[in-house]
Formats: sequence, structure tokens, C-alpha cells
Amino acid sequence: MSFQPTTPAAYVDVHYLVGGVNQQNFRMTNNGGTWTQTVGSLTAGSVLTYWFTYEKNGPQYDSPHYTYTQT
Repeated sequence: MSFQPTTPAAYVDVHYLVGGVNQQNFRMTNNGGTWTQTVGSLTAGSVLTYWFTYEKNGPQYDSPHYTYTQT
């Protein structure tokens, strides 16, 4: 997954739940202003709920929550 803030960020964390349980939290990797994180071991039909926490000029902000279903 990837996240590209409109203002450069010092860090971006992704939080996600697979099937509504087992929250995972990861610091994403910055690739030229686009932050990325690989999520593995998803089986067909797995539902991933995810959101981002990012730094913007000091304070941190949370994005809305999104969902993805593995095909």
C-alpha cells in the first residue's frame, strides 16, 4: 500500500486490521515522498481495514479509514 501526503511528512505510520482483528502498526518507508508498506499473507476474500497517521509540520494527523478486499 502507499500514501502520499500533500505536505512532506517526517513519518507515516499505517495501521490495519485483517478481518476486523489483530491490529498491526508499521512505520512506512519513504520512497521520494510516497510512503509504502507491503502487506503479505492475504488470502482471497480477506478484508483489510486500514488508516494512516502522518506528521505535518509538527502535529500528527489520522486519515479516514479505508477498506480493501483481496481478490
